[in-house]
Amino acid sequence: MSDAGGGLDAPPREVARRVRDVVGHRAVLLSLLSMTLVLFTYQGITAFLPTYLIEEKGLAPTTAATLYGTFYATGAVSQSLLGGVADRIGEIRVLVAFSVAGVLTLVALVFTSNVYLLAVVIGLLGTRLGLGSVGNGYAADILPEDVQGTVYGLFRTLFIGLGSLGSFFVGYLASVGLFDEAFLAMGVATGLAAVAFARLPDPGEPTYDSASVSRTEAVAPGDDAGDERDDATD
Repeated sequence: MSDAGGGLDAPPREVARRVRDVVGHRAVLLSLLSMTLVLFTYQGITAFLPTYLIEEKGLAPTTAATLYGTFYATGAVSQSLLGGVADRIGEIRVLVAFSVAGVLTLVALVFTSNVYLLAVVIGLLGTRLGLGSVGNGYAADILPEDVQGTVYGLFRTLFIGLGSLGSFFVGYLASVGLFDEAFLAMGVATGLAAVAFARLPDPGEPTYDSASVSRTEAVAPGDDAGDERDDATD
């Protein structure tokens, strides 16, 4: 990933204008929103899942730790597999499908108490870890090459910063006796991410119109414009 295409050779003001135009594009904003919500729920789950299993489900610490390990085990597998699946059926389909699955598993987690069912639910819940790699890949693909590195760095800074609030959110609700409600709220956040993913344009479609092209790419004085002026005087 690089700022190819001469974007960094332009004056700083032109680069800033180009970055502003790209960041304000609907596809980038939707991608930022969805990835923020995905990371928000990831932070909340990973920070408090063992505590939730012990306090709300009555599991022994060793059992909770084992189930927590299941979450990461299935997550590692999903991260390695979802990229290939996305190549075959499309990134957006994968992002929507696994976000919807994330909603269902969070709801099931709240209403399940049997340890064996919890093991299945948490194993399925771990597949949401694959959303990060597919979502990040999509975000990089839709960015124009001339400011790709700059915008992607800003993109990651924003969604990581905002998404990190998930652990604070769950911790606060848990402290006031709303642990179940915190996990249901993360289900709602995941559902909103699914809606945002569904509204993303296909990465193969043209994403940026001519209005968002840097003025450094415009016709230089004396080129075609000059030719047109010469034609007009003939």
